[in-house]
Amino acid sequence: MEVPKVISSASTNQAPQDRHMFSIGILPNHPEAPQLSPGSSLHMTALEDRITVIGSHYLSFVDSESPSEKIVYNVTVPLKTHEGVLEHKDKPRIPVRYFTQADINDGNILYRPPRAAPHLSEIMDFSFTVSDGEFTTAEMPFTIHLLSNEQQPPVFQITAPFLEVTQGGRVPIVIIISDE
Repeated sequence: MEVPKVISSASTNQAPQDRHMFSIGILPNHPEAPQLSPGSSLHMTALEDRITVIGSHYLSFVDSESPSEKIVYNVTVPLKTHEGVLEHKDKPRIPVRYFTQADINDGNILYRPPRAAPHLSEIMDFSFTVSDGEFTTAEMPFTIHLLSNEQQPPVFQITAPFLEVTQGGRVPIVIIISDE
């Protein structure tokens, strides 16, 4: 379901300043099937020139009776060719159709953007089901927000990763923020 979101100022009688669209997914409740882990968002942001690991904070299902190696994802609607590739780390550039929760937990499932990235923000998704071998979830989407290099957020550069302070002592902290 897509819902328009309008940003406007309550203090003026002007037209809305900005319009956005966001999707709301409703997951069916099948108690025996694997369940979406709390905190998993079913969406992620990727940069047009970088391979991105699909981590468990983006995609994670659990089943109290099944280990992560037995929780299997089936990609039912893959990304289109011009949208990039969902791949296994050991098989670059080959679209993956099946993978396990253990693959995700181990950082083996990657998103590779298309070679000719759009140089602007693009939203795409693939659909999947999850099975524990006995029960299967309903089909659901995973959304990827592809951003151009110009849209990447600033990053912190940590020059000294460890900081040691004695009790009652002081140490200066230098923070460098870069958008490169």
